[in-house]
Amino acid sequence: MNFKEFRERKILEKRLFSIIQCWQKRTVGIISSFKFNYEKIKDEEEIYNKNINRHMELRNLITNEGYAYNVLKGCWDEEKENPKDELLFFITTTPERTIELLKDLKKWRELFNLETFLFKPHYSENIYLNYSTDSLDCDENQPVLKGEIKPAGKFSPGKIAEIYSRTKQEGNFVFTKNYEYKGFCGALLERQKKKNLEKICKQKDFWVKDSDVYDLEGKTQLAYIFSNSFTFGYYRTGEVGQILSILEQNIGDKKIAVEELFIQVFKRGFVKINKEEKFTKVEFDNFSKRQVVICNFLLWAVSNDILLEEDDVILKGFEDDFYEKDSVTNILEKNKKILEENFMHFGVKKLKA
Repeated sequence: MNFKEFRERKILEKRLFSIIQCWQKRTVGIISSFKFNYEKIKDEEEIYNKNINRHMELRNLITNEGYAYNVLKGCWDEEKENPKDELLFFITTTPERTIELLKDLKKWRELFNLETFLFKPHYSENIYLNYSTDSLDCDENQPVLKGEIKPAGKFSPGKIAEIYSRTKQEGNFVFTKNYEYKGFCGALLERQKKKNLEKICKQKDFWVKDSDVYDLEGKTQLAYIFSNSFTFGYYRTGEVGQILSILEQNIGDKKIAVEELFIQVFKRGFVKINKEEKFTKVEFDNFSKRQVVICNFLLWAVSNDILLEEDDVILKGFEDDFYEKDSVTNILEKNKKILEENFMHFGVKKLKA
C-alpha cells in the first residue's frame, strides 16, 4: 500500500468513525445488493456490471422512500491479485421511522434475494442481523429462523466489517473508499463539519494535545491559556498571571517571558501551531514525545483542508533542539510507519469563552 492509498484509507476510517458517531442515536440500516454466486453468470466483469445495475436499482428505491444514505466501497480479500469489490448502503432515518425502515429492509432483502442485512434501532448501541434463510448466528451458534433478528455486536467502526465478513462468508471484508452520500446523511455530516471546522479553519493559531484540537474562538494562544488555565494545568486563581509576571521580572523581556510560559505548557503535552503566510510553525518540547500527535494532526489538517499537501512546515523542539523544515507530504511520508501504527481520530474541543 503506497502513501496515497494509506492516506485515503485513513480518511475513510475517519469518515466511517464520523458516520457512526453522528448516528449513535439514530436508526440505521446497512445493506448491499451485490451478489457473487449467480447461477447463469460466471464472467467476473459481467457479474460486476450486474451488481452495479442492482446497486442503482436499490439506490432508487432508497431515494424514493426519502431515506438518507452514505455509500462505502469495500472489497473481499484485498491481499489477492483481483479482490472482489462491493458497495454498501449505510441508511439512516429518524426514530419515528424505525419500524418503517425495518420493513423496507426486509422487503429489499426479499426483492434482491439477499442473505442478510444489518440493522440498528435508535434506542440501541448494538447491530442486529436479519437473515433470509435458516442459518447460524456466528457469535452464539444458535439457529436463526427466517426473518428473525439476532444481536451481532456493538455499532462501532471496527465491528461492522468484521460482522459483515462473518455473515456473508465471502472471505475477509474491508472498507476501501467513501463512495457517495446523499440526503440527511450528507446534511448531517456537513453540519457537523461546519460546526466543528467553520471557525477553526479560519484560525491561524491552534493548541493541540493528544487527539484534541482546541477551538480558540478568535483568541490568541496566550489569551486562551488565561481563559482556560485549568485545562493547561494551572489550578489556582490568577496563577498564569502570577507566573508570567515573575518570569518577566526575572528575564526583563515580556516577549521572552511569554515564550518561557509556552515552554512550560509544552512540557505538559501541548503542541503549538501557528499558520503564517509562507509556512506553518509547529512548536513542542521533544519530537520523540510528540511525534505521533504532530503527524496525526498534519494528516487531520490536510484531510479537512486546513493545510495543503505542499504547504511548508517548520518543526521546532525546545527541549531537544529539534528542527526540521519540509512540506506536509514529505513529513507524513517520512513518518508513515508511525501513522500506520498509531493512527488517531482528532476532534475539535470547545471550552468556555
